[in-house]
Amino acid sequence: MALTADQVIERARLFFPAIPLSSDSSPNGLDLLNEAFSELLFDIEMLSAESDISLTAGITNYSLPSGTVRLWSARYVRSATTGDFRELTPTNQDKLDNDGLDYLRQGSSEPLEYWVLPKSDGTPELWLTPAPPTTTSTYPKVVVRTTRYTALTGSATLPTGLPSYDIFVIALARKWAFLVGDEKLPYIEKLFQEKRAIAHNFRHSVSARVRPTMRPRVSWRPRKV
Repeated sequence: MALTADQVIERARLFFPAIPLSSDSSPNGLDLLNEAFSELLFDIEMLSAESDISLTAGITNYSLPSGTVRLWSARYVRSATTGDFRELTPTNQDKLDNDGLDYLRQGSSEPLEYWVLPKSDGTPELWLTPAPPTTTSTYPKVVVRTTRYTALTGSATLPTGLPSYDIFVIALARKWAFLVGDEKLPYIEKLFQEKRAIAHNFRHSVSARVRPTMRPRVSWRPRKV
């Protein structure tokens, strides 16, 4: 059964009855739930979708879809032919600067790497290197997978697909406990980390036959004899 934001607030009030309802004056429980929800979307890949980014020759920076809180991947698609694309490699501004700013000397050609920088208003922006060589409204293009956030209303339904709504309830309780300095914060924090781990595990292992694993990195060296 899907839960609304108001129902999540009611459950969180079982931990802390003082959490204000969404109908109370702001800041209220809905404001805090929206903060917690936005943080969870950044942390866990929920509500992700693919979007097309049209390219302009020689331009390196592009706006991401409205409401984007995180970019998960990007690929350069050359044409409508199946398989005619290149998966772009994620990088960051510090690495590029430390490498000697070589990316600023590159001409226009097929992009190889991407990174994200906040614009002056704080919204994320996609950057590509090298800058694309052509301007089109169809192909080539960059396809991005992003998670986008839209503020919840009291009657809005929380995302489905997780094994339970506990993560949202505990996230709100945690936000409240931190805000008021409640002595139960360490207990709530422990619960939150447990529920967060469950949500991460479930999100990345929906298939019962493909489970996430951690494999040790093995290094082989010849042994002296």
